[in-house]
Amino acid sequence: MYKWLLLLIALCVASSSCSKQIKNNRPSELSTKPGVIYDKNDEFVPVERLLGCVSGDCLNGIGQFQYKDNSMYNGQWKDGKYHGKGVYTHPDGTRYEGDFWNGKQHGKGVVSLANGERYDGEFKDKKANGKGVHTFPDGRWYKGDFKNNKYHGKGVFSLANGEHYEGDYYDG
Repeated sequence: MYKWLLLLIALCVASSSCSKQIKNNRPSELSTKPGVIYDKNDEFVPVERLLGCVSGDCLNGIGQFQYKDNSMYNGQWKDGKYHGKGVYTHPDGTRYEGDFWNGKQHGKGVVSLANGERYDGEFKDKKANGKGVHTFPDGRWYKGDFKNNKYHGKGVFSLANGEHYEGDYYDG
């Protein structure tokens, strides 16, 4: 009897009809119960895609959430979304540490790539927007205004040998 129950549960999780039924019976707030998990875009996430909240409170508090691809968020949560101070680490070594608002990088933060490239500055809706510094592992850097992840406005770009351009940038 126990083996049949496990098989029935496994088939239910794997079938799309079960997933649709679970989605339609969604509770009023984020649930971390198996089979009823939603991502930061309020989309249903099959249980097999993530590991879940591994410590703390991933609904309203401070918690650590690990995804099946080994990406991880550790920080503050509000209504089941990243909100406040936190660190999001990708499996490729990319790391964002800073402010989140309503599930998105928003405010001051630092993105570090595995190759040594780095952005330290302001974010709005997951993009570099505002003042910031973009550094490269070979010694080049840009300091100035950003809009939608591009150099835009007043800024200085410097080469590793000290040569630089100071002026206005438009769209990149």
